[in-house]
Amino acid sequence: MPEHQDRVQLRSARTPEEVRAAIASVETALASDDLPQLKKSVTKLDQATLLLADLMMDAAMEAVLRQRRIEYQAARELSARKFRSKVKLAEAEAYLEVAKAG
Repeated sequence: MPEHQDRVQLRSARTPEEVRAAIASVETALASDDLPQLKKSVTKLDQATLLLADLMMDAAMEAVLRQRRIEYQAARELSARKFRSKVKLAEAEAYLEVAKAG
């Protein structure tokens, strides 16, 4: 549960303005050829976009899980009608379990 609380705090801590400011900071540092400042700015941008990366990963994992459920259901139906082997059904089930494990 602490991990979930950390994610909730992370989500509430970042705003689009913070991301835009971090991008502007990177652009300024690039224009000035100041390597230490660029490193700091890139680190801030990484931190500011953690939420976006987290949300994108969640969405991708949910999409994979939905797809695996559809594939497994189709494999079950085809197997019940003897159009698909038990091996292929087991394979679809294994892929579904992997997707559930995330």
